[in-house]
Order: sequence, then structure tokens, then C-alpha cells
Amino acid sequence: MHADVPADLGLGTSCVHQGGGPPILPTGYNSNFLIVQSHDAVAIEKEVGSEYRVIPLDGTSHAGADIRQWHGDGRGHWEGDTLVVETTNFRPENVYRNANPKTLKITERFKRVDKETIEYSFTVDDPSTWTKPWTAVVPLSSVAGP
Repeated sequence: MHADVPADLGLGTSCVHQGGGPPILPTGYNSNFLIVQSHDAVAIEKEVGSEYRVIPLDGTSHAGADIRQWHGDGRGHWEGDTLVVETTNFRPENVYRNANPKTLKITERFKRVDKETIEYSFTVDDPSTWTKPWTAVVPLSSVAGP
């Protein structure tokens, strides 16, 4: 590895990927996200860099297993008042917690609990890495903006 060779730099250092999810987790810096909804998609943009996800809500199936995006291939649907996003097809260079990109599935749930708060939960399921799926819950609070 050579610091003067861009291909050897980490994804964050080279501004290719800086943790835009999934999952969405708080960090010490640039933890804000913009969530925009239309009738057939949801877009989630991280505060810094050019990281965003566009999640179709129109019932289209996941892309083929040979198509792997930086943030995986997310597909969303509504369960009552909760937006559910299932993401698969992660790139090997960007896998959450060293999971297997071929078997990892992250399911996110976004539920507005009041005017200022979304209850955000995510379930990580990768039978080749963990013995069972596990879930975490993080409140997302709104801020004035964008």
C-alpha cells in the first residue's frame, strides 16, 4: 500500500464512500441525512460528499446478483405507516462489519413517532457471518434545514 497511489487509499480518504448506509448510524462528524419522498421512491442523502441512495417503492425486484452498488441495492415498501427498505447486493469493498457481500441483507424500518422524530431500526441478516439476525434501534431527530 502506498499513500501516493489513489487506489491504495481507503474509501473515506478518497471520498468514494464515507458511511452513508445502510445502516444509518450516528458518527462524530457529518451525521445529518436528508430524506426526500416521492410517490414512487425515497432518496436518502448524507450531509457530506456525494453519498445518496435512491430507493424504489414501485415493487421492482432487486437487480441481478452481479450488479453491486456502493450502498447495496435497496427496495422499499410500506407496511402501514412504516417504510421498510430491504438492501442486498453489497460491494465487497464496502460491507458492513465485514459481512459476506453475497449473503448480507439489511432491513431498515422508518416510522415517524412524532413531528420531530423517526424511529429507525435496522436488522442485519447474514447467516455466513452471524448465528442469527440482530436488530438495533436509533432515533432520528429532525433539524432545521436543509
